[in-house]
Amino acid sequence: MSDATTPRCIISFNNYTEEVIRITSEGFHYRGQFIADAGEAHRLLVDFLRQQQPKPPAIAESPTLPEPT
Repeated sequence: MSDATTPRCIISFNNYTEEVIRITSEGFHYRGQFIADAGEAHRLLVDFLRQQQPKPPAIAESPTLPEPT
């Protein structure tokens, strides 16, 4: 697909310990396995990205206010 004059481009998504997704000119790889189906590749990419979203901070319970007198 590429020749010596074409720059090689790789996009890699990692979790804390391993490469999970690699997108190259050859295609989409998930955990080292080539995924030929575009729909499956899209689903895996979206699932991975959703897992990486920052979690909203927990809402602290507000202290109970005294009853009005």
